[in-house]
Amino acid sequence: MPKGVLQHYVFVPAAIHAQENETVTIYNSDQLLHRIVADDNSFDTGMLAPGASFSLKAGKPGTVIAYHCTLHSRMRGRLVVDPPPVIPRVTGITLGSSATRIGGAYSATFTGSDLTNELYFDIRFRAPNGTVDLEAFNWQRGITADHDVTTGTAVGQWTLTGIRVHRDANDHAGGYVPISVALTVLPF
Repeated sequence: MPKGVLQHYVFVPAAIHAQENETVTIYNSDQLLHRIVADDNSFDTGMLAPGASFSLKAGKPGTVIAYHCTLHSRMRGRLVVDPPPVIPRVTGITLGSSATRIGGAYSATFTGSDLTNELYFDIRFRAPNGTVDLEAFNWQRGITADHDVTTGTAVGQWTLTGIRVHRDANDHAGGYVPISVALTVLPF
């Protein structure tokens, strides 16, 4: 829930960003009375004693409500209702080569919608002759990257079985999108 504070004759932050229908609360942390009124007269808090707060509900995306303190003219703030966040969707992966050698490398490119180079991609995979899927968190950051095949990597067919996209490097919630992409690792 977004919040703001009245302190030292200013609104902190000066612009509060919220999502549609989110409740926004502003707290009077000053030792003074304040009266906050929307410039369009859509709300008037009345006198707010120190320690008091008021809440309002954010409207539709694109709405901006400017407000001010009627007792202290330099105090100005605004509520900005942001559009809903874009949700990236990953649908597949393309490897630059279906085979590589130990000591070599291959590229991986994710496909989908609203993908950016700021996103993280987890993969679920099966090692050669494996019977269970394993996970590699943050296997790749960005839509396209190169991956080295280091010494000690098992030779044979590796199968990518799932992919997941996320913005936060520490958030590995959500399900995998099922895929089946093979990479054959050859000896030196």
